[in-house]
Amino acid sequence: MRELISEIEKVSADARLTFGNLSAEQINWKPSAKSWSIGQCFEHLIVTNNLYVPNIQQVIEGTHRNNFFSKIPFSTNLIAVAMKMRSTRNKNER
Repeated sequence: MRELISEIEKVSADARLTFGNLSAEQINWKPSAKSWSIGQCFEHLIVTNNLYVPNIQQVIEGTHRNNFFSKIPFSTNLIAVAMKMRSTRNKNER
């Protein structure tokens, strides 16, 4: 667990070093209409991480219970297939 916390701290420090001096305009600039800005990427990471943190905390505390969908073997494959299909579709749109 200490390794994980250390790695998270390193990534956070690196992000601050790399992006900390950018203006709001630079953070929100999008290279194209179909691209995300740096700010949108960070927002996505924050929202996604906030979804996982409660589950991670429950695992650490030993109180985590699998829900119905986590017991279905195809569910993770379904997500992977959907992501691959979206990626392929996005490449074809370019």
